[in-house]
Amino acid sequence: MQAEVDASADSIWDAVETTASKAGEEEKQPRTAAEWEAVRHNAIVLIEAGNLLTVAGRPLSRAPFPAEAAGALDSADIEKRIAGNRAAFNQYALTLRETARTLLAAIDARNAQALVTAGGNLDEVCESCHLTFWYPKQVIPPWPREGEPRYGKIASNPAR
Repeated sequence: MQAEVDASADSIWDAVETTASKAGEEEKQPRTAAEWEAVRHNAIVLIEAGNLLTVAGRPLSRAPFPAEAAGALDSADIEKRIAGNRAAFNQYALTLRETARTLLAAIDARNAQALVTAGGNLDEVCESCHLTFWYPKQVIPPWPREGEPRYGKIASNPAR
């Protein structure tokens, strides 16, 4: 997941962005054939990863790993959840593959807006699977209140 799915998805999500600053907006997107080809490569990796994830008996990771946060599962528990509901996991993998195909179509059309839309769909597919198999009991901390240490780290409304 880290080497193929995460790396490829992150590259696709980072391919198109708008940055707003006092100097104005800066639009980032692939422009050259080489830039589009790099994004295309990542979409193809995601398509093939969707296929690989459906292979029965494939290990989840090269080495066991602990839970990463409150509500997340360790690798052994994730594998148990997948084994207990392989049909659902396979459906998520196939949905990943099909979503990556829409990414590929947007890339081949060199349509940055369609790439953003398909990238949003990809995020939904990934999060749905993660909520089922990786962090089904995630703990989302409450929004900090004024005076709490975390409060000062949150951007405030300058109009206040």
